[in-house]
Amino acid sequence: MAQIDTPRLNEIFALLSNQRRRFVLYYLTFESDEVDSNDLAERIAVVEANNTSAVSDEFVRSVKVSLSHIHLPKLADAGFITCNRTQGTIEREEVDDLTPFLEKTALLDGYPPTVSTD
Repeated sequence: MAQIDTPRLNEIFALLSNQRRRFVLYYLTFESDEVDSNDLAERIAVVEANNTSAVSDEFVRSVKVSLSHIHLPKLADAGFITCNRTQGTIEREEVDDLTPFLEKTALLDGYPPTVSTD
C-alpha cells in the first residue's frame, strides 16, 4: 500500500465509520462498478432489516433519502464515487488507498450479507 498522509487517513476512517457508506463502497467494489440508486437503497434496506427480503416502501424511501442527502455526497466529495443524478446511477472511482481498508472492514462486517427469502 502506498504511503497515506494523516489527513487522508482521517478522511478514510471518518467515511468508513458509517455502515451505510461502507455498504455503498462494498457493493461498488465487490459486486458492480455502477448501481442504480433505487436498487442500492433497496439492497441496503434489506440488509438493515436483518436480511429479510420483505421491507416496506417507506423504509426504502428513508434509506434513499439518507443516501442522497448525506452519505453519497460525502463519498463523492472524497472522490470515492461519482453520482449521475440524471440517470440515477452511482459509480465507484478507482481509489487505491481505499481498497485495503474495504477488504478488511468487509470481513469484519460479514460482507456479503446473506438475504433470507422468507
